[in-house]
Amino acid sequence: MTGPRRAGHRDRARRLRTGALAPVIGRTFDLSDIAEAHRYLEANGRTGKIIVTVQR
Repeated sequence: MTGPRRAGHRDRARRLRTGALAPVIGRTFDLSDIAEAHRYLEANGRTGKIIVTVQR
């Protein structure tokens, strides 16, 4: 990757490190609740990403 695209990635990485940019997490689900996570993902009006946690 070169040029403006690479510069854009560097800028986003810098903003993540400094806290100027943060991901929006809508909700967190356990892997055992994956069906509910899918329903949430498909529902209208959701905001943010979903996180699925896996226990070891």
